Amino acid sequence: MVMNMINKINFKALAGAVVCGGIAYMTATGAILNYINFAGPENEMGFFFLANMMMLMCLMGIRK
Repeated sequence: MVMNMINKINFKALAGAVVCGGIAYMTATGAILNYINFAGPENEMGFFFLANMMMLMCLMGIRK
């Protein structure tokens, strides 16, 4: 049962979703400001939105 489930998961998409989720979380908490300087709050909100959209797209691609 577990091996069948492991064979059906695309781990590249799962890794991408975890990374994008981490970036979105860091943006929401403000920790990303230690690494990236945004020109304004609108840019930061757009970055957060794009990171979340990328995470959702990766989550949709998990099934093979």
